[in-house]
Amino acid sequence: MKALELYAKLNVEDERLADIHFIAAISTENSIGIKVNHLMTALELYDKLGIESGNTAEACSELATILDAPDERIKYYKKALEVYNKLNVLDETVATVHYSLADIINNSCLLYTSPSPRDRQKSRMPSSACKKKKKK
Repeated sequence: MKALELYAKLNVEDERLADIHFIAAISTENSIGIKVNHLMTALELYDKLGIESGNTAEACSELATILDAPDERIKYYKKALEVYNKLNVLDETVATVHYSLADIINNSCLLYTSPSPRDRQKSRMPSSACKKKKKK
């Protein structure tokens, strides 16, 4: 953390500072908030500096595993895959990111079909998605 303080005093924004934030995020075990803050800072610096490295992809992937909102998770997994693709990386990590992305997309999709004018029912929502009313 002393390195972060020194960089702040010197007002230096370079790849080393981004890497320090990335390492701080990875080594943080107790606070998710601190971890997210370091990852976001690292990603902002990588983006500002135009750096797409393995750390950039890993930071995106790590952030995607932490966030709750499916659309945000999808965004960061896609960014990780984009960077891995540019770096021509094809390994177990990339396969895991593909799997995680597919899992989020498949689990966040709710099937709904609009009613047909020929259909007498008001909705064709699957019965599994409808709440059943309790009879009194």
